[in-house]
Amino acid sequence: MQLVRRAAADAIVLLKNDASILPLSSAKKPIKTIAVLGDNSKAACISGGGSAALRPSWTVSPLEAITAAAKAEFGAEVSWAVGAPGHSYQPSIDPFIADGRIAFYNETWEGKQDVKEIHLTESATAFNMFLDNIPEHVPMTCWIHWSASFTPDQDGEWRFGFVVAGQGNIYIDGKEIVNNSQDQEIGELFFGLGSTEKVHLLHLAHVSAEVLRLTILPPSFPPLV
Repeated sequence: MQLVRRAAADAIVLLKNDASILPLSSAKKPIKTIAVLGDNSKAACISGGGSAALRPSWTVSPLEAITAAAKAEFGAEVSWAVGAPGHSYQPSIDPFIADGRIAFYNETWEGKQDVKEIHLTESATAFNMFLDNIPEHVPMTCWIHWSASFTPDQDGEWRFGFVVAGQGNIYIDGKEIVNNSQDQEIGELFFGLGSTEKVHLLHLAHVSAEVLRLTILPPSFPPLV
């Protein structure tokens, strides 16, 4: 307990308000722009991950709240920059996707036409875990297509990362951008059964809507262990 308290105390940063800049007030000085830095300011982190993850009915990120308050109170514009990334793996793509769907197949679609899915379900998130809710007609060894529309919120380089227990690839508008089916290395996720994260940089414009597709294949033989 003492170690935890010391770690928490050492992580605290004290901001001094000697110049009376806070609270922000247009009566003191006109406020035209406000800068928000940090990748976590753009994400509404309301719970932990894995078994601690909860899906709320709605969320508001710090950036969204600051942007709304700045416009309403000061008429100010808010600019955002990632600053120094603070994540070990690529952040969730959930804020930028819509119309997600997951299709299950009991055979590969490679080199074939009109392969029919055996089960289809909608998904509003890129985080999908199937444990005890798998339909009986879906075999444990199957092929999966996850797809969604993806709309970037700004121009620039986007970094796509993919970790998989088995094999898998990421496609955007039919073009493969991440291949995690070949030259795999064992990683730490999925209780040590998953691969390391493979990452690809892609320049995208925020005005374009892309079709994001992720394919998951059964584990290779011999499996990645």
